[in-house]
Amino acid sequence: MNESLNRCFTREEVTITLKQIHPTKAPGPDDNPLHTHGINKSFLDSTIFILSHATLQDLELFFAIAWAIWFNRNKIVHKDSSLLPLQVWKLAKNVSEDFVSSATWDLVQPRTTPSSWVPPPSGFHKINVDEASSELDSFSSVGVVIRDCKGDVVAALCKPLQTRFSAELTEVFALEHGILLAQELHLAWGHC
Repeated sequence: MNESLNRCFTREEVTITLKQIHPTKAPGPDDNPLHTHGINKSFLDSTIFILSHATLQDLELFFAIAWAIWFNRNKIVHKDSSLLPLQVWKLAKNVSEDFVSSATWDLVQPRTTPSSWVPPPSGFHKINVDEASSELDSFSSVGVVIRDCKGDVVAALCKPLQTRFSAELTEVFALEHGILLAQELHLAWGHC
């Protein structure tokens, strides 16, 4: 059973599903903004084409479609059932919309910051993070400092990222690295 899940998508699987999604540049009856009709390339070729020619929204939708195809294939392998191509499209569209709505943050509200560093409660650690993004550099970087309740540094991290991201997104990556570092060190931490 696992061998069938690990095999590569066949050209026919991808082509049949993509051809079922009618071509439109602007959303029409099928709501598909991607040019998918007539793609006779492998999944990798299609991905590279879309990566080099598409907008961020096109990429989100493309990968949602790829996931929906994969999900449908797993249904066939495990349950001997499948979705119709239109159902695969609607599933991909819903997944993409859910992703966009869950990734929408209110970054406009100002953050209140204490005038001085406040230690965490006894037995906990405090994770402080920062980011650096410059329009002049081709990458962003994150910094993490973890302190105990006495203010002593327990761990620190400085890491360049592979590309440049917005300041807001780089801050999210800094938070992620801070939490992962604390988990790796098995430190007790909490939101203070």
